Amino acid sequence: EYGGIAVQVVAGENLVEGEIVYVTITSGADGKVWKTVYTDSEAIQMPVGIVYADANTDANVWIVVSGIAYVLPESGVTAARGYVAFCSNAESGRAEQSATVPTTEHWREIGHWLDTGSGNGVKARCLIHFN
Repeated sequence: EYGGIAVQVVAGENLVEGEIVYVTITSGADGKVWKTVYTDSEAIQMPVGIVYADANTDANVWIVVSGIAYVLPESGVTAARGYVAFCSNAESGRAEQSATVPTTEHWREIGHWLDTGSGNGVKARCLIHFN
């Protein structure tokens, strides 16, 4: 169904299952992750994992770094099987998609949708890999 390689880190903010996270360079603390921020080129171009289960700020959180994870697409997007999934430039911690490899979003890529979603913004399984 789903699984892969996950690592335990600390949530830099409240996180929910399926959000895309990164390690900040400019602020924050060692060992913590935050959801990608669509207005910050550092954040959306350096994803490191997908939140496995909800976590509160400063709590331990598992993130999937390779394998299959449930990912949250943008609120107006329904995951499409086989499409490339990458960090949203409209919603923090969410994914957008493309039928072909988008050259300008190469570093934002997180993987490929394994399933077609059941509705806009609804979590779907994604085969995770990072560029």
